[in-house]
Amino acid sequence: MVFSDHVAKLAHKIEWRELIGASASYDDTNGVEPGAESEGPTEAKKAKIAAATEEEDRRRGPETGPWQSVAKYLHQSLQQIGVLLDSLAVTRQQQYLMARPVADPSDTDQVVITQQEQDSKHFQWIVKRKALADASRVLEQALEVRKQQVTDTDAAQDVFLKQLRSLRERWRVKKIGNVILGDLGYRIFGTKFLPNETFDIRRAPVVDGLLNPHASLQVQVPRDLMRRATISVSIEKGIV
Repeated sequence: MVFSDHVAKLAHKIEWRELIGASASYDDTNGVEPGAESEGPTEAKKAKIAAATEEEDRRRGPETGPWQSVAKYLHQSLQQIGVLLDSLAVTRQQQYLMARPVADPSDTDQVVITQQEQDSKHFQWIVKRKALADASRVLEQALEVRKQQVTDTDAAQDVFLKQLRSLRERWRVKKIGNVILGDLGYRIFGTKFLPNETFDIRRAPVVDGLLNPHASLQVQVPRDLMRRATISVSIEKGIV
């Protein structure tokens, strides 16, 4: 709040009718009743005016007065200094903001300006070259990882196909959709791949990121065919 606003606010609180009288008009600038221009103010009126002045002086805060504009400008300067200190702190960390040398247009020395421009261009060129080198290194690393993954996948695929071909040399194998089935029956004629004589062929799972190159196939045999057979052979010495 400025000083003029504060004075206007206090002026609205003064009971002018009590000071100049109820019968006085607003055009009477002397504050006296009609017909009493020659008479001076009474003691009661003087006391009321003095009381109003004291009340105004008492209510006048430290923010009002002739020093208000000075305090306002000092406060604005303090805010600008705070912003400048924050900017310097961020620039010193060089994490979010970095200061770069630029040419000063107000400098009259053209040699200094040219040197600053050259330094700024060299700095930008070095920064761009370093950024391109970092990006190239990251792309090369990603390409190497991708090549290794493709090589491992191709090797695992070759081993899988080789073992599947070896399995087909001994058993009947066929693919239905995404499922590979094998036939345990030895029928030459008639129905083949009966449900109780088939087994599933799957790719062996990867354990801890490693694939066993010697066992890339996994065969799942029905439980009713999982039986243990024992062959006993006894040799007796005969009488000749």
